[in-house]
Amino acid sequence: LTSLIQTNAGSMNSAFAKTNITSADLSSLVFVVGNYSCAAIFNRCNNLSNVDLSTVSSISGSSAFKEAFIYCTSLSSLSFPSLCTVSGGSSIFNLMLNGCNGVTVHFPSNLQATIGNWSDVVNGFGGTNTTVLFDLVSSAPLTGANNTVYKRHAKFDTATSLAWWANYNYTTHY
Repeated sequence: LTSLIQTNAGSMNSAFAKTNITSADLSSLVFVVGNYSCAAIFNRCNNLSNVDLSTVSSISGSSAFKEAFIYCTSLSSLSFPSLCTVSGGSSIFNLMLNGCNGVTVHFPSNLQATIGNWSDVVNGFGGTNTTVLFDLVSSAPLTGANNTVYKRHAKFDTATSLAWWANYNYTTHY
């Protein structure tokens, strides 16, 4: 898949639907742009168990991931560690996991304020027993006064300190 996708997903709507694909390397994908751009991309790929979305930093467009993993019954986890911006309305992830059971979805903690109350997120993207966690350290820079960018101190970038912070201050999943 890496050779088919450079940095933008124009329209991969249903691109791999109903195939026997077991793993998808989308590590070259940086921007998902456009309405329905990745909608139903892996629709009914029953054997799909691993998807690398590690470099996706921006998703924009109505229903961009609508039903993207519908009935991917072998899928147990999705992670968006580089995701910084999400725009285009609350229907971006509409029914993304419909027909899936027990999938855990990981997002950077800084996105909780943006997407944490969206009905699709709260309802587990249409899946059953879905866990949504805002447990990843944000890859976005922290911006201070006068447009000064601050780097995080290394000791606060550990999973342990983030988990403590998240559990102490607010609920991290729905």
